[in-house]
Amino acid sequence: MNKEKYQLHTKEISINIVQTEINSIRRKDILKTGIRIYKDGKIGVAGSLGKYDENKLEHDAIENLNLNIPYEYPLTKNVNREEVKIAELSENEFVNQTEKMLKTIKEKHNDFIFSNKIVLKDSIKLLENDLNTRLYSENKYFSFELGFKHKDSINILDGFIGYESFDFSYDKFINMIDEICNAYNTIIDIKEGEYPIIFTSSDFTLLKKFYTDLNGLSFGGGSSIFSDKLNKKLFSDNFTLYQSRNYDDGIIWDFFDAEGTTNTDDRCSLIENGVLKSPYTDKKTSKMFNLPLTGAAGGEYDSVPSIGYVPLIIKKSDKTIKELLNGENGILVFVASGGDFTPEGKFGTPVQLAFMYDGERILGRVPEFKLNSDLYRMFGDAFRGVGRNSILSLDKVYGAVIDMKVVR
Repeated sequence: MNKEKYQLHTKEISINIVQTEINSIRRKDILKTGIRIYKDGKIGVAGSLGKYDENKLEHDAIENLNLNIPYEYPLTKNVNREEVKIAELSENEFVNQTEKMLKTIKEKHNDFIFSNKIVLKDSIKLLENDLNTRLYSENKYFSFELGFKHKDSINILDGFIGYESFDFSYDKFINMIDEICNAYNTIIDIKEGEYPIIFTSSDFTLLKKFYTDLNGLSFGGGSSIFSDKLNKKLFSDNFTLYQSRNYDDGIIWDFFDAEGTTNTDDRCSLIENGVLKSPYTDKKTSKMFNLPLTGAAGGEYDSVPSIGYVPLIIKKSDKTIKELLNGENGILVFVASGGDFTPEGKFGTPVQLAFMYDGERILGRVPEFKLNSDLYRMFGDAFRGVGRNSILSLDKVYGAVIDMKVVR
């Protein structure tokens, strides 16, 4: 019999913003603890919110072995690692800096209204067992989740700025707001045709087909567009897709999954230089379909681990965005909602907010349009690469440049 503890501790200070002013401040402190017992190819799980009695949880988990839930996979053993990344700003300083920032924005851009929230998050994750494994991750960081609206607009929101960082840089944030607001009021019309389009390299709209069809269950079960294409060349030599937990990729995430699986450099290549290497998998999916284990297990603290969500991101090139644009202006997509891929890989999406971008600065706002393309072209001949420099003044937010058709 083996015992394992899986613990999630989330602490937050959320500053709610209405009319570009602090409306309220909320605090959250949630501790979730799960105990897993493994015996004879079975798993029993018990969990508790807040304070807990570990002996009682262990007793309940042992009792739950009677549910006969199978778990026939080797536990992570002899792995000890601790990673702590802490934003260097106290709670009081966080509130004061936010208040100062909002005051500046309101004075400089009183034709815009900002709302939603800025959050200081502290996310702690622990997995330890009696096979000499202890994995501990703590990330204390800022989450900027701001919507904005022009006062003359009939829309509820005209745009959204969302990113995460360990750095609350007042100057960088104000510079970014200045650039967006100033460019918003400058309209640059475009005609139908092909343009270099810039998405962030982790944009879900852009990568949705990989999330759905590189899921190990759909891949192994034969329902994925990629099911029969393992180790085949499908995309550009310049296209590598990571399952990543590495902050160098702009990912703030725990370095291990719900089963304690880790990867070298906290990355796993699913597609490498255009060649499909693997779907993302947990231990069950890996064994069931004889696939590589990538460490994509998720699940609640009191549930049996299963395949879950894991961040996907495109590898950066050695060129800047300006170099990838090669003298052209690109269209930087800020909001593209309502699009999707067909089962065959055809892609289309309306773009509600985008800006003309020269690779270094925003030149003006582009009226709403639609994008059409195809998965294999987007990441094949039309894929220019991901710039090694961050977009605007944002921290570790990288742009993927892809030639796509604009429809008006």
